[in-house]
Amino acid sequence: MAKCEGEHLNLMSNDDVPIAHFVPKQVRSRLLKRSENQWVLSWMNVTMMVTRSIKRCLEEGFNMMISKKPRCSKGKSSCHVTPIDIPDNFPEVGIPKKGQKKRSSPRLKKQVKGSTSKLRSKRKRMLHDNIGKIGVRNRVAGGIDNSRDKGSQEIVGEGDFNANIEDNLDSRTKRMLNFTQRSVIRGRVTTGFGGAEMGELLSILHAQGWTDLFLQGNTRRKMGKDETRYRSWPSLDGLHSALDIVSKFVNNPTLEDYTRVDKGAMHPLHKLLFDVVHKIILPRKQKRTEANYLDLTLMELLLSRHPINLRRLMLCHIHCIGVENKKRHSLGYGFSLGEIFEYFKIPVKEKQVQTVKDVLGIINQVVVPTPRRGDNASMQRLRAQLDLKDDEIAALRVSHYAAVDQLHVSYRLEHASLVQENSRLKDDLVKEEAALETEKSTNLANLKGIFDIFKTTPPVASPVVANSQLS
Repeated sequence: MAKCEGEHLNLMSNDDVPIAHFVPKQVRSRLLKRSENQWVLSWMNVTMMVTRSIKRCLEEGFNMMISKKPRCSKGKSSCHVTPIDIPDNFPEVGIPKKGQKKRSSPRLKKQVKGSTSKLRSKRKRMLHDNIGKIGVRNRVAGGIDNSRDKGSQEIVGEGDFNANIEDNLDSRTKRMLNFTQRSVIRGRVTTGFGGAEMGELLSILHAQGWTDLFLQGNTRRKMGKDETRYRSWPSLDGLHSALDIVSKFVNNPTLEDYTRVDKGAMHPLHKLLFDVVHKIILPRKQKRTEANYLDLTLMELLLSRHPINLRRLMLCHIHCIGVENKKRHSLGYGFSLGEIFEYFKIPVKEKQVQTVKDVLGIINQVVVPTPRRGDNASMQRLRAQLDLKDDEIAALRVSHYAAVDQLHVSYRLEHASLVQENSRLKDDLVKEEAALETEKSTNLANLKGIFDIFKTTPPVASPVVANSQLS
């Protein structure tokens, strides 16, 4: 890409320079010859903050315009100017009106140590200046028509261009006003909340007679936090069922079962009523993002303008905290009862919780007195005896563990020898049984042979019997 010699300035990245320094000499001379285009001259005199990236974009755009578009002939009085495609992050500058001095954009400066009020006022002035400025891209697109007619280009006049500027400025101002008029509560943008909802809340509190109670501010002394949970709540006459109340606040008419209602699913007015109920009417310590049936019932009473006996409700709440719940809790409604106790001069023990940081800070700032050596001699002797006893206990434990280990080893050895002796005796018994069986079989064979001998041979008469027969 060819570069134009002598048509750009070597500028620093933080200087305010007019746009004319970035227009090539050929295009600048042709534009200056056309006296009817006063808005072009005004636009070229506008100063802006130039960075190296913006300078590079402008140079590439003008070089591309010169390299691609043919030059104008000497006989023609008009020259075609192509609009430059400026990136989105291009700094916005304003066109000075007739008879008005040029106003340069604020330069980048280092932050100087000072009060926060000066910084805020400076930011407000910068915001006000930015609202009145218009982007170069919108100005070029509004001032130059991209449509062509027979090789020539229509250029919008100064009056139409100023009208476009005013319309763009009005729309920008409206957007900024809408942005600054949003409803912000505790740092969060609340959609759908405005003066109508706040008026409805005030009318609800006025119907209960609690306007002075809620609008006088919180100047009472804090006397503790409340923590309680309700397991059941009696049904109230003249109200809808639990399912109807829940379906009303959850915005689901086809609900089939009772459920807790999340705060995010409520309308803006219902969210305010929920905060009033669980933070002021029935204060509880734990954080709540879901409304139970008790909270929803009180919200229904407030919406229906039904009178609520706040005194009895407070007494029931305190009774539930202090009597029915056996756990240790702080006194309920400490903000409201603090002035009553102070008026009747009732002594109240205040709870003071010290953190590790507080304790360490006190120790570092106050010199802690240390006792001398001779003051606690008896205590030191007792501690020495206690240390000796601990050493003896440790030695006894070691000897006990050694004796137990030795007994285990001897028991294992004796058990192994007994098992071996038992197996040897079993082998001897088997051998004896085999020998006895062999002897038994031999004896039976001998007896059988003797019996056979006596059975085959005749019996022989004895001499005594024979002599008796002869006589």
